[in-house]
Amino acid sequence: MNKQTFKLLEYIIINEGKPITINELATHFNVSSRSFYNYWEEIFDFLTEIHSPLLVVFNNHEFWFNGSVEESNFLKISMRLVKPINRRH
Repeated sequence: MNKQTFKLLEYIIINEGKPITINELATHFNVSSRSFYNYWEEIFDFLTEIHSPLLVVFNNHEFWFNGSVEESNFLKISMRLVKPINRRH
């Protein structure tokens, strides 16, 4: 997972289930809204690898965390075990 995708996943978790639109994220991260479709693929792959593909939802307009406090903690721990790579898209 690249650094930008890692930061996006952290941001989604911090927002504790509140939907975040692509436009909000594009402004926050200063990237095009189109980038988030690529980021989603990486996030979904990561979630699938840790057997938790339903913890984050993306409906092509919004992202949100879809888990409990325990699942949030599990995801944060799993993320610490993965070193983000510095790669450009």
